[in-house]
Formats: sequence, C-alpha cells, structure tokens
Amino acid sequence: MLYEIKSYAVAPGQMPNCLSLYQDEGYRYFKPFEKNLLGYFVTEVGDLNRLVQFWKFEDYAERAAMLASLRGDPGFAAFGAKLTPSLQDQKCLLMRPAPFAKCV
Repeated sequence: MLYEIKSYAVAPGQMPNCLSLYQDEGYRYFKPFEKNLLGYFVTEVGDLNRLVQFWKFEDYAERAAMLASLRGDPGFAAFGAKLTPSLQDQKCLLMRPAPFAKCV
C-alpha cells in the first residue's frame, strides 16, 4: 500500500476561487479514481491557506496509471492552467505504512 499527501499553498484570498474551480471543473477528472481518494481538506490551523489531497494506492503502478490518465487529458491541462496562478507551491509526500500499524 502507498499513501500520498499532496499539499498546495494557495495565495491569500484565492482559496474561494480554487475551491470553486475544483468543484465546477477539476473534480470531474478525479471521479474515475474516487476509490483512491481519501479526501480533500483545507487547513484550519498551522500552515494556513493549504489545499490538501489524501490518496491511497495499491502500488506505484496504480499511482502512475492515474497520473498518466490525468496528464493525457487536455481538459485536465486546461483546468490546471486556470488553477496554477492561484498556487504558490506544491508539496508531495509518498508514504508506506509501518509494518505494525493498521491503516485505512
């Protein structure tokens, strides 16, 4: 099992725009992969103005297949072009569960 946390720093004041773009245009591209999506979140405290995605994959191949599908879709690229001006940075963390812990 492989877990991924993608975190985007959103420019101050741009979060409503980002959330609207995801809701109205972007989320449809993730619908085929909903079984892998553990959730979308917005930070409340700590590192503010962050939009965070949590993903779960069986292995690297499943993750790579999803990314290839998204990157090959011109509509997803157009969505990304609209979203990018509101973003300041992106962080990605890939993790495997510790052998002694039960994970979702």
